[in-house]
Amino acid sequence: MGVFFLCIIFSVQAQKNNSVLEIAEQKERLGKIDTAINLISENIPLANAKTEVYKLLVKRGYLFMSKNKNSEAEQDFDKAINTLADSNQAYAAKGYLYLKIGKFFLSIENFDKAIERGSNHISVYFCRAHALWDVKDYEKAMQGLEKVLLLDKTHPDANYLKGRILARTGKHKEALPWYDKALYLQPQSKIAEVSGYRVVAYYSVGDYQKAEEDLQKSLDGGMNRDEITFAMTEVQRKKYYKK
Repeated sequence: MGVFFLCIIFSVQAQKNNSVLEIAEQKERLGKIDTAINLISENIPLANAKTEVYKLLVKRGYLFMSKNKNSEAEQDFDKAINTLADSNQAYAAKGYLYLKIGKFFLSIENFDKAIERGSNHISVYFCRAHALWDVKDYEKAMQGLEKVLLLDKTHPDANYLKGRILARTGKHKEALPWYDKALYLQPQSKIAEVSGYRVVAYYSVGDYQKAEEDLQKSLDGGMNRDEITFAMTEVQRKKYYKK
């Protein structure tokens, strides 16, 4: 069989696998996740090139994740890594998976491997920073956020998390501008949460009026966490003693 004919076969096969991914993504958008998984499963044995097997495995892994079938997702990502060990997408996928299920050190480890293999995706840097926040490594988390903000200074969650890290490390005054920017950038669904944490910063710097205003926004939005409840109690106590 000639080289030219082989190239034609692989080209057709690649087009076929690309169309499989496209159809699977269409099914995913329609909420037909199981149909998308079955389609990919049927076509993995038909793929000739390692790169195509890799793409199908990574995609199926993400689909399993969306169904909370986390062990199946992990298996697919591991198979993808065994197929193409030098590629970064499967390592990044494992990072997202471990972050989702609370295995933060494994998440960081896999994000590091993705970055070592050339990943420069902003979500990898942000999610790695978030995992570092979760293990209370605030210095490295902040370094990761600086990388994210260098790539996108309007990243809503990076601005918010930077505010939270500054506040958590006692820098409440420095945290306020980041909360302000995050509130401007965040969707309406997250305003109550960000306002709630800004309450703590306002309370800590002694601005009880603004703290009370944020408390009302937060409570109206359904925010109810221990830090917010504590701040609410303290603001009300301060107001009582000022009378």
